[in-house]
Amino acid sequence: MSILWRNVAKVGHRVLLVLDNSPGDEAGLVPFLDVITHIEGVQVDDGEKNLVALLGKRVDLPTDMTVYNIKAKASRKTTIVSVRYLRAAVSAGVF
Repeated sequence: MSILWRNVAKVGHRVLLVLDNSPGDEAGLVPFLDVITHIEGVQVDDGEKNLVALLGKRVDLPTDMTVYNIKAKASRKTTIVSVRYLRAAVSAGVF
């Protein structure tokens, strides 16, 4: 379990929690300040199901993400490697 998020006005998912040594930590995600806006070039804007579907296709594979940082007011690209527990964890709000 690495990341907890909430939907941010249909423009992405705000990262709320990143656990130490998790895929989110390794990707450099910043709690409360980062918003995941794109996964593999696809905009994350259709609620939780869109995020789950996009990441669920990429379990154990490097996945490119675009992340907007609210404090820096800038987007950056990063890569996350999600793990097998992803589907169950995401449905609980954590991955």
